[in-house]
Amino acid sequence: MAEAKRPKADSPYVEVLLGFRNAARSNVTYDAYGYVQSGFPASQRAALDAFCVVVNSVRTDSESRELSDPEYFSKRVVAAARPEAEAASMASVRRAVGKLQAVIEPESLSSLLVKSYTKACY
Repeated sequence: MAEAKRPKADSPYVEVLLGFRNAARSNVTYDAYGYVQSGFPASQRAALDAFCVVVNSVRTDSESRELSDPEYFSKRVVAAARPEAEAASMASVRRAVGKLQAVIEPESLSSLLVKSYTKACY
């Protein structure tokens, strides 16, 4: 089985996402949303905020399982980003969500990890 392509920290946004993922996996706070508030494009702020809103709204194990489906993950986060993305094109939001998805690896999401991402968001 081929290993998923892992993103390289080639941009400040990906660096924040990698720190975010590591914090969630260690179940520590990180304030990922705070990191992207200054100096990051609206599309990246919208994507990360939408993910934080989505994981914060997950209440059941079945919702966590749904979120672990990459297609569902992408659709749900892009849909949540729409209200925040007024200053960005949806194409740029989709690209930012794609980078987020590559780092987060939705297939790895479990109920406990979703809770850890909520903790690492703010």
